[in-house]
Amino acid sequence: MIKALPQILMLLSAALFVLGHSTLKLVPDIPAFEVAFFRALVAVPLSVLWIKTLGLSLWGKKRHLLILRGVAGTIALYGFYWTLQIMPFVSAMGIHYLAPLFSVLFASFLMAEKAKGLQWVFMFLAFLGAVLVKGFDPQISLMAFIVGIGAASLSGWAYALVRMAAKWNHPLVIVFYFPFITLLISIIPIALFGVYPSQKELFWLIINGVGTFIAQVCMTYAYKLAPVHKLAVLNYLGIPMSLFLSLTLFHETFNPIVYLGLLAIFVGVVGNALAKTK
Repeated sequence: MIKALPQILMLLSAALFVLGHSTLKLVPDIPAFEVAFFRALVAVPLSVLWIKTLGLSLWGKKRHLLILRGVAGTIALYGFYWTLQIMPFVSAMGIHYLAPLFSVLFASFLMAEKAKGLQWVFMFLAFLGAVLVKGFDPQISLMAFIVGIGAASLSGWAYALVRMAAKWNHPLVIVFYFPFITLLISIIPIALFGVYPSQKELFWLIINGVGTFIAQVCMTYAYKLAPVHKLAVLNYLGIPMSLFLSLTLFHETFNPIVYLGLLAIFVGVVGNALAKTK
């Protein structure tokens, strides 16, 4: 095995998540719940095939945790996708990268895992960064900011539920439940408010689904090959990757203080991950 394979897989995962999420900017007229539906439509059959190939049970154990994870993840995805469509790309991505910090907070209450002193410092820095991004960017409405923070907090809760469910379930079963629940939840809004995508929009919807699924596969295998604490920091390189796309692909411009806020988020989430391992 290539010694650096886990790191390569995690970097590939981070890049594919950023690229997949960037397609939301190319389908602004497709409702966020419909984008999530198409992502799930791609992921469910691929997940089922993968699980069956390995001879695993599809439905898992402690299903209430798996269902709760799916519901929380789905609502978070709706909110996150909506912010990607209406906010500057890197701002929406940066705010969503606060999710692991919320996971630390929830784990403190749900799993009695107390955060270390230095973690609180880095969490404060990251949240301060989010406030700076909102406060100095008129492109971000208060509603969008609240939805973004809410989506990140729900994702954090979903991460905490994943850790609880992982005691009884294979990671692939947990991966499967998320898009499966998304499909079920999305049926009603799709029936009532869905729109027919054009061929171009359908292409980008499929690219989003395939890209994010491959990213999830890369992340899953990376975590199987190396401890989480050695890889988690690489995931946050998605923030500078997102900034690069914002500036070069979407030609977004920012107040200098916004860059400072994004840097604070990056340093805060990376510092929290490093402090957690010490």
